Formats: sequence, C-alpha cells, structure tokens
Amino acid sequence: MGERYACIALDVQKSREYPLQQVEKSLNKLKRELNEQFKESLSIPFDIRMGDELLGVCRSFADAYMIIKQIHKNTELSFYIGCGFGRIDTEDKQNINVSNGSAIVNAIEARDDFVKEGDQEAKIWQISDSNKTFFYSDEFPYQSVNSLYHLIQHYSIKRSEKQQKIVDLVEEYPESTYEDIGERLGYKSPKTSVSNHLKAANFEIVNQSEHALTELLSYHQKVLEK
Repeated sequence: MGERYACIALDVQKSREYPLQQVEKSLNKLKRELNEQFKESLSIPFDIRMGDELLGVCRSFADAYMIIKQIHKNTELSFYIGCGFGRIDTEDKQNINVSNGSAIVNAIEARDDFVKEGDQEAKIWQISDSNKTFFYSDEFPYQSVNSLYHLIQHYSIKRSEKQQKIVDLVEEYPESTYEDIGERLGYKSPKTSVSNHLKAANFEIVNQSEHALTELLSYHQKVLEK
C-alpha cells in the first residue's frame, strides 16, 4: 500500500509575546539540534516556516515519538505540536517547503484544528500549559496513540528536577549500573538512592508505556505498508 511517514509540525505558543529575534534564535537552535540528533531518522530535515513554525518528516512512526520527547526537553519556548501519519505524495520528498501529502496535512490539522482550536478530542489529553501535543491519522484509530501518550505525560510531568536528572542519566547511559550513576551524583548509598528516586519517578511505568507506544506505532505503520 506504499510507504508511510510521520510529520511533526510545531508552532510557537504566544509567539507575538516574544521578540522576533528570540523566536528565530530559539527555533534555529532547536532545528539544528533535532536535525543533528535524528539525522538518520529524518527523511525531510526540520525547517522553519512562517517565522514561528518548525516542520520535519521522519520515515518511522516510532521515531516520531522519540523526536517529540526530545522537543519537550526544550525550555526556551512552548509549542503547539501536531504529529500526522500518512503519505508524502510529491516527487520531492526532501524539502518541507515543496513536499506535500497526507502526513503533512494531518500534522498541520492535528496542530491547528485540534490543538490550537481546543477541539474536545485533543483538549481532554492536554495536561500542562506548556507543550500541547496531538497525534492524528485518517487511516487508523489515532486516539489509542493519544491515550498512551497522555499516560506517559501524566507520570513524567510529576517528576522533580532531581528525579528527572536521574532518569535522563539512566537513559543517556544505558550501560551504566545504578551504582555507577549514584556514584556520579555523589550519593552515600548510590544504588539504593538511585533505585528509590526512579521508583518515585514512576520510571518503570513510563518506560514500559513508551515501549508500548512505539510498538503500537510500528504495528500501525507495518499494517499500512503491507
């Protein structure tokens, strides 16, 4: 049935409240970071449109979640984020300003019609006033994706700064033991301290939910491409 893609469309919240140069600088920084970190995943690199929008396309549905997770670590700006799944129909599949197809259309619809307009389908999943995210497809039941994403955010957003720092270290250095990470942080009881912080941070619940979400996204893509 043809290749499918995931498009991620960002729009800066309340962009008029920021100096134009600040928005431009922050978006360019985020663009460079995403394009470098996910260069193997992106079929169309992120680029700025209309001054306060950032769009990119990746080949893997599951990778789209990992990219959005990274976007949430940006603290300079808050975004409306739409993730759309579908096709890229144009011959040019490398330039976001030329390429088009249902993946891009669905991402913009998810961002503008669902999130920005406060549609009830998207509104029920929004937890914080910072980044607001919605996943949309016209080919599979997209609310299953949004419900799992909501569960992940529900537990992640409650983490303290210290808990999040430990989670980041565990994810950044998967080969390290809790003992190693605890010693790096200077704890007197390294293994126990890290274990306790991860339990309080609901690390295993979030970790398994993320696995379930990426597995679900991969399944949908596989079915659509048969």
